[in-house]
Amino acid sequence: MVHPVPIVSSRYVTSDCNSLDLVIVREPFNPSRGNFMVTNANGRVMFNVIGDFLSLADRRVLCDLNGTPILSFQRKHGYILDQWDVFRGSSNERIFRTKRTCFVPCKTTLEVFLGGNTNENVWDFLVRGTLFNNSCTIYARDGTTVVAKMQKHHSVESIALRKDTFRVRVFPNVDYAFIVALVVILDQSKINKQFT
Repeated sequence: MVHPVPIVSSRYVTSDCNSLDLVIVREPFNPSRGNFMVTNANGRVMFNVIGDFLSLADRRVLCDLNGTPILSFQRKHGYILDQWDVFRGSSNERIFRTKRTCFVPCKTTLEVFLGGNTNENVWDFLVRGTLFNNSCTIYARDGTTVVAKMQKHHSVESIALRKDTFRVRVFPNVDYAFIVALVVILDQSKINKQFT
């Protein structure tokens, strides 16, 4: 991106010169630390994503290191499309919405509509995932500018412990809290897809 794009906050926008590498680990059997832990490439914890275990995985909260909610996202029920609404902190201010629009067995596509895009005729960002969401590319509105890429890392530990690891590269001038939320939603869309 040529200019910074602060979707969540300017404090989470990568520098205009460097990309940022993140590691997102899903730990489904560790409720005390949340469902996901997000670190930088050096292993420093940056976020936790806490699941609401009483709501059948339909609500997530992205928290900073102090446990303060940055984003909360909720799956909307009663829709043919898998749809998530994402709010600032624990408020009712909707920052963006995602809709899964591709039902081809080997692909997942999420259209992302920012809060000001009330008509939702044209998406603002697009997430294209591959078979079982082992990788994805996130595009800006022009459909060609890549803002982030994710690759799922497979190991003996991840298979044995069901501990999924996602390596994410966030390109310059992009809000990495926003990207983390999209990767989590993509992963949860895969889980929902198995039952729809």
